[in-house]
Amino acid sequence: MGLKEILEDIDANTDAEIEGITQKAEEEAKRISEEAGARSADKTRRMEAKSKSDAEQIMIRETSKANIAAKMAYDQEANNRIEAAIDKMRDRLQEYMKSAKYGKLLNALAAKAAAELGSDCAILVRKEDMQLLDQEAGFKLDDVKEHISGGLVAASDDGKMEIDYTLDALLAALHDRLAQKLLERVREGGD
Repeated sequence: MGLKEILEDIDANTDAEIEGITQKAEEEAKRISEEAGARSADKTRRMEAKSKSDAEQIMIRETSKANIAAKMAYDQEANNRIEAAIDKMRDRLQEYMKSAKYGKLLNALAAKAAAELGSDCAILVRKEDMQLLDQEAGFKLDDVKEHISGGLVAASDDGKMEIDYTLDALLAALHDRLAQKLLERVREGGD
């Protein structure tokens, strides 16, 4: 075999080897590309799932914030309505306290307190209300030490028991009843 034939043989083998290497390289590139595509698709699916989960969490959080804000607004409106009703009641009580009925109410409350705590109990009222109480009923009258808007406080002779018949206590109880009624109206769909 001559040099020329050896070179042709090497050349033919080289072309075959190059063809084989090229084919293997193309197959490897295709396999790598397919694996990368699969990994990319998997990563995309995971990212989409995470994005969806994150979006759901954001939606839940924002809905919760909106619900809290709505509840706070409702509570504020309810408190405003209750306070407005209490203010109207306070104004009505101020008018009522100027009437003769208020004196009768004080005497009835003092008699009730004396029946509950004993006839020797102290009836504590505002100075301006003392003249409204029946002096012949024998109540032990005294000026109330703390500020009250009207009504009376009765204390047992030994000071161990006390009954609060003040208008302030009445308004506090009214506040609770108004809150309950407002809640019932809201549940019924009223305004």
